[in-house]
Amino acid sequence: MTVHLQVGEGYTPLRTGLTMVAFTVGVGIGSGFAPGLMPLGRRGVLLGCSFMAAGMVPITATVDRYAGTLEPWHPVPGMVVSGLGMAMMAGTLVNIVLAKVPRSASGSASSLVNTAIQVGVATGIAIVATVYFSALDGGDPPADAAVTGLWSVVALYALAGLSAFVLPPGRVEPAGDDREDDQDNGNAGRTTSAGGRLRPLPQTRATLRPRARGGRPGT
Repeated sequence: MTVHLQVGEGYTPLRTGLTMVAFTVGVGIGSGFAPGLMPLGRRGVLLGCSFMAAGMVPITATVDRYAGTLEPWHPVPGMVVSGLGMAMMAGTLVNIVLAKVPRSASGSASSLVNTAIQVGVATGIAIVATVYFSALDGGDPPADAAVTGLWSVVALYALAGLSAFVLPPGRVEPAGDDREDDQDNGNAGRTTSAGGRLRPLPQTRATLRPRARGGRPGT
């Protein structure tokens, strides 16, 4: 997006930076209520990725509609929504990943998580930039190339949301004074290296009942 604003729309670096402030505002707003989503566990990660993908859709439509005449306020709504999604996803994701790490290994695990985040960001930028510049080299106008690149961003956010199901199930809650109560109930939560505990979700069982003759379910 920042490359297209300068290459395709003729923005200065300063104007580009001011345009992208809306995303930061969304992150700031989302950070206020994101900790409340921790009990959702990996569903919170999925929700955040969904918001990020949903925010990119109007941005893509705006770039396509106002090709060559894009104003800084046109993509603001989508950027705010994407920023909200980033805040919702980031904090919950780190807590889930570190939930089962022993405290003795928390330092190394935290460093590994930060490294993985940087590798993921670099890989994502490389993929989107490859799509964008390949479209430009193929003769597409800058706006069309940007739309193609932004759709690849939406696809990556959707893929990130689906990968949330690889994370361990459960809900992360801040560690409090109820640890002894949990131990008494035989359901002590594992203390996370991020200061919380991963509590298992209630288990449910589904039974497949055979059908009786006549198409009615048996009892």
